[in-house]
Amino acid sequence: MRTYKLIFLVSLALAFAACKQDDTIYQGTGYDLGGDELFSSTITVRGERTIGNKIPVVITRGEGSVTENIFAYSSAELSFPETVLLNVNEKLIDKYNSVNGTSFSILPSEFYSFGDGNTITVETGKISLNTITIYETNVLGNVLEAGDYLLPLDVFASASNVSNEHIYVVVVVREQYEGLADLYQGDELFFVFYVNTNEYDPRIITDYCLSKKSFSSSDKDWYCAIGNILNLRVSTISYDENSKRAIFAPSADLYYILNNYDKYILPIQETGIKVCISIEGKNSGLGFCNLTDEQIDDFVSQVKFFLDTYPLDGINLWDQNSGYGMEGMPKMNTTSYPKLIQKLRDTFGYEKLLTITDYMEPTEYFWDTNATGGISVGEYIDYAWSGYNKNRLEFIQIVDPYHQGNAIVSSLYPRKPIAGLDPSKYGCINAPWNYLPKDYVEIADENEMNLFKWNKDGMRQSNILVFEDIRTNLQDEMEQSWYWPLELLPMTYTNSMFSFEFVNLTIYDSGWVGFNKWLKDW
Repeated sequence: MRTYKLIFLVSLALAFAACKQDDTIYQGTGYDLGGDELFSSTITVRGERTIGNKIPVVITRGEGSVTENIFAYSSAELSFPETVLLNVNEKLIDKYNSVNGTSFSILPSEFYSFGDGNTITVETGKISLNTITIYETNVLGNVLEAGDYLLPLDVFASASNVSNEHIYVVVVVREQYEGLADLYQGDELFFVFYVNTNEYDPRIITDYCLSKKSFSSSDKDWYCAIGNILNLRVSTISYDENSKRAIFAPSADLYYILNNYDKYILPIQETGIKVCISIEGKNSGLGFCNLTDEQIDDFVSQVKFFLDTYPLDGINLWDQNSGYGMEGMPKMNTTSYPKLIQKLRDTFGYEKLLTITDYMEPTEYFWDTNATGGISVGEYIDYAWSGYNKNRLEFIQIVDPYHQGNAIVSSLYPRKPIAGLDPSKYGCINAPWNYLPKDYVEIADENEMNLFKWNKDGMRQSNILVFEDIRTNLQDEMEQSWYWPLELLPMTYTNSMFSFEFVNLTIYDSGWVGFNKWLKDW
């Protein structure tokens, strides 16, 4: 059984305030559910993990049951405790399906139960709770078939208005995602990928497979899917001029896949890949390096609500494209970003991954605790890696903070070690795909030899490999050669032969077919 924790009153109030002041934070539910505005009525009734009136429930076959909290809260003084009724109304299904283009069936009564009847008693200043449990297998041993179900609830309070006249419990019963290669679990290599959800279905990562064999034998030691961390793009930090707030704003495409979590994200997590959200700048003049303490607290509360709503595994911070220096915007400082990192760790503990991308001015002072206000950044993060990656413009750069001045370490992007971070947690390679035209073969060979020498001479201290945004085979200038770093770099790290395979592509004598696989279809 899976049960979600209560959102405490103060967090709830912050999240509601964020939603009310800027619609971009929690936009895009994927459904037109109607209902009143959040603050237009006395009693707010919601699912714990939702602002709208949809409560999503995903059950995997064999899981047994899932319990969700339904809360009620009065935003005004009540003269006496009031009872809210939650009544099933099957007549709402046809309208719901018509409005949203869905084909949900009614959830049979034997597969759900309320924890305390179908009522919630509300008192002034308190969050009141009930629970609803959805059974994949009920107490009599009956099994709910895989499919999409809906439980529409009328919401009624005799003496007060309510925030939503209807609440929809949307239930997806799914089979375990099967047919994938086992995920690589060795300790020689640690793969980090990004996916731009404005372009690709993130399940593309499940088709990235690698096989290993020794130089002396053609036998495969292993054949596995790869990807320890997948960072979802695009979400940003932006600035609202009216409220002066730092706004956490995922893109509409990212919202779409998260609101269809059971289809696009859960199958990835079931393989063992950690799925995180990457947060970047939005050319607004505000970024991680010029936030006030109040903005930091507000921004973190928004991110927390987001991760309470969508069960992702963590956060990646990449301060690029923030547009610092705009007229009227605060100047960069060296304490804002470290404070944000510390606040995120204090808020999430170690239940979520927290990683940073080391890139340009925003992180160049992280070695100096005097500059960071005494905060040793490396003590608050799980991993960091280079963000220097220019497809087709530069060779693979060895951005090694621990061996600056060595001839084979990048002189284009000198960095210093992040204070408090173990070298084994820093990724020095962020690889572009087909990084230069083929007529640069001689220089490319020299670049490869530098990579081998860097490893052979004992300078490489971590197994982390980071790559340009994940892609499929496309009919473009990188066709049939874009995946080259996925073979070269593991070979550099382990002195073994590797072959990359984008699975479910058929290869004929005339070339590859299956172009454009996993491009977004929504």
